[in-house]
Parts: sequence; structure tokens; C-alpha cells
Amino acid sequence: MNRNFKRLYFGTGQDYLDIFSLHYRWFGAAWTVDAEEIIVTSYAFADNEKAVRTKIRNGAPARRDDAHLQEIYAFIRKTQKDEDWGKRSRLRLFGVRESPWKKMKPGWYVVRSRKHYPLYISAVHVKRFSTWLVHTAVCENREDVADFIQKVNQSHRIKLLEAFPKNDQNDSIN
Repeated sequence: MNRNFKRLYFGTGQDYLDIFSLHYRWFGAAWTVDAEEIIVTSYAFADNEKAVRTKIRNGAPARRDDAHLQEIYAFIRKTQKDEDWGKRSRLRLFGVRESPWKKMKPGWYVVRSRKHYPLYISAVHVKRFSTWLVHTAVCENREDVADFIQKVNQSHRIKLLEAFPKNDQNDSIN
């Protein structure tokens, strides 16, 4: 038997948040184990189990193991969350002078991508001659929004307030 051979495992499950489409979809991952450490070789989202299995296995023989799927998904989401928090980008110069930023007073703002969850949320710092997208996150509920705002406040020693109206019927933001 080849000592370099590493058994490939895979798992699939439905109703995992795809942060790229902001829809709950099928999630699948393939991985190997080396010295009791899981090494993810691929992961994907799709609209059905067959499609996600095709994407992650790529025709390779693998042993099914759904028991580790939630742990792998949580690790991927944490990594993405850390990357989103650390990304800072200056909005292009002409974009600053276009609506809505040209009318904004210097200060900190929280911007959401849409009115219902899940959504992207961003902390934007408007300065006199520049506008910075300082932090972003994916929020699945009101608690995620509150955590994001609290983290921005602590990191920058400011006092942003959650100003999103509450609508308990379908947990959307109006």
C-alpha cells in the first residue's frame, strides 16, 4: 500500500448559508486527515445534493462522513468572517463625490445590502476628502448586527447605534 495515499472523505448537508448568494443551499466539503488534523481540499455550494457532490469530489473515490461537516463549515465561515473584518478599502475618488456619499457629513456609518436577512453589513468611515469601507460582515439575524456594531465601537472607540427598525413578523428590516 502506498504510504503517501491519503483517504478522501466528503460530506454534504442542506440549509447552509452561501455567503456569496446569501441563500441557504446545499453545502459539501471534501477533506483528508493528516496526523488527526482535517485538511479541507474543496468545498462548494449548490442547489441540490448531486450537484454539490459533483463539485467537491471531482470524480475521486471518497468515503462519506457527514459527522465533520458542521465543524468544517464553521471553520470556513470563521475564516471568511476574519477576512471580511480585516479588509479595508478606499472607495474610488469619483464614487465619493457621487450619491449618497457626497451629501454625508464626515463620520461613521453602518450600511446594509438589503432589507431582509441574511445581509451584508459594512462600517463606512467618511472623511473630508475620502471614504473608507472599513469592515464588512454577513449577518443572519439581528444579534449578528448588534455584535458587528459592538465590535466596530470597541475597535475604533466610537458609539455607533443600531438604527434599524424592528419588525418581528419575518425578522426583516424595513
